[in-house]
Formats: sequence, C-alpha cells, structure tokens
Amino acid sequence: MASKKKWYEVEAPKMFENKVIAETPASDPKHLIGRTIEVNLIDLVKDTNKFYMKIYFKIIEVDSKCRTEFVGHDYFRDRIYRMVQKGVKKVNSIDDVVTKDSKKIRIKSMAVVGMTVPTSIKNKIRLEISKTMKDVAKKYALDEILQMIINNELERLARDKCSKIYPTAKVEVYKSEVQK
Repeated sequence: MASKKKWYEVEAPKMFENKVIAETPASDPKHLIGRTIEVNLIDLVKDTNKFYMKIYFKIIEVDSKCRTEFVGHDYFRDRIYRMVQKGVKKVNSIDDVVTKDSKKIRIKSMAVVGMTVPTSIKNKIRLEISKTMKDVAKKYALDEILQMIINNELERLARDKCSKIYPTAKVEVYKSEVQK
C-alpha cells in the first residue's frame, strides 16, 4: 500500500526574505533534501523587466518548511537568440571564480559586438570580462554577487571596461552555477 504523502512549503533563502516559492509532496522529508526548484525571478522580486531569468534553489533542510540555498541562474534561450542577430557577433566567457566567502561559482557571460571585430579584439574583450569577474568575486560574497547579477551591476561594470577596448553593445551574465 502506498504511503500517505504530505505537502511541504519551499522557502527561498534569506536574501529573498524567505518567501514561499513552491509546494512539494513527499512521503518522507528525507526525500526532499537535494531536490532542485526552478523559479522565475518575477515571482521573487516583482520586476517584470526580469521575465527572462530563472533562479535555481536546492533544498538543504526540512522541518515544517523546506529551507533552500541558491545554486544558479539561467536565461531563457529566447533572450539570448534575440540579442545575437544578424550583424553582430557573440563573445563568450566562462569563468570559474572563488567568492569572498570561499564559494566556487562558474559564471558564463557574453558580450555582443559588431560583425567586423578582429579575433585579437575578441580575445581582449574575453580576457577583460574574465578579469572583471575574478576581481568582483574576490571582493564580494555569493549573495552580493547574485544581487549584482539581478540588478545588472555586474554586467554594467564589465560592459564599461570592455567598451574601452571596443564599442560593446551589451554584456550579459546569462548563467551561473555554484560548484561543489
């Protein structure tokens, strides 16, 4: 006979004011530990301009409610496809950085530049983005970096530095993953 399942509320981390983001059933609370929850950023910050961003949380503790921690973010693919259209090039950068609070995080970002950019300039832009991400990670904790990504501060900082090398239309941090 199947065991009776109970519904548990899932809370976002303290950074998002412990808002309830989901409900999930389980017959045993131990089965919930390690489960990943995907939430659209609109549900957390009530900013409709951030419709394209998904935040991932992992359940780490269960009592009457499930406590979570941030494990990454991602953009909808449509957002990236809209940015990279005819007449522009995409310069990707993938950086493994260690934050001030000793968390390892992989940050994937891209810059959008003109079509006729030489490879040497693309490489300089990629290096500048990497340097910016590593410098920011040394100064800030994971929660602060996430807040910078949500507020587009990190992207603005990288774009300002890359624009000194070559006119850069956009710099986007389109994905992050907390490493083990």
